[in-house]
Amino acid sequence: LCNSTFRRYRAYVDREEGDSLRVYFGYPAARDDDALRAVFAALEIVLAVAQLGNRLGCPLNVHIGIDTGEVVAGEPDIDGHPGPRVIGQTPNVAKRLQELAPPGNLYVSATTLRMVEHRFEAEPLGQRNLKGLPRPVKVFRVIRQRGPASTVEQFDGRGLVPLVSRGEELALSEQR
Repeated sequence: LCNSTFRRYRAYVDREEGDSLRVYFGYPAARDDDALRAVFAALEIVLAVAQLGNRLGCPLNVHIGIDTGEVVAGEPDIDGHPGPRVIGQTPNVAKRLQELAPPGNLYVSATTLRMVEHRFEAEPLGQRNLKGLPRPVKVFRVIRQRGPASTVEQFDGRGLVPLVSRGEELALSEQR
């Protein structure tokens, strides 16, 4: 259920860590709508898992954390894992947000919220000290999607369509 949802939203499902997944949006290529697709996918999974629990007659919930930022992604891990070696603070913040979130909730950082607040309502939870981080992080609980999708987002069904064939524009930018 989770793997197929993440793949549908063009995420890279890296590995299972105990009872959790490590998922990257923007790998191997970053897109302008990575944060949006991450939140759409996460909310869909929270709802689908809860509905599955209802059908089975037992409560099932997930808790998800999302952070957005720059990382360095390189060759596969030395231990032979086929996924990328990812270095940076972003995966650590996302993991800590996931650990902080109660079952059935999606927590995001302020960085992620800035990129998605036009599409999602969120409740501020204040600053939290997260293990391994030098300073507190502003935490938000995503509540729901705001209104209908824009025309561009309806075209793709999930989010913004990536721009392609922009070699001339990229060359001009690099030249300047």
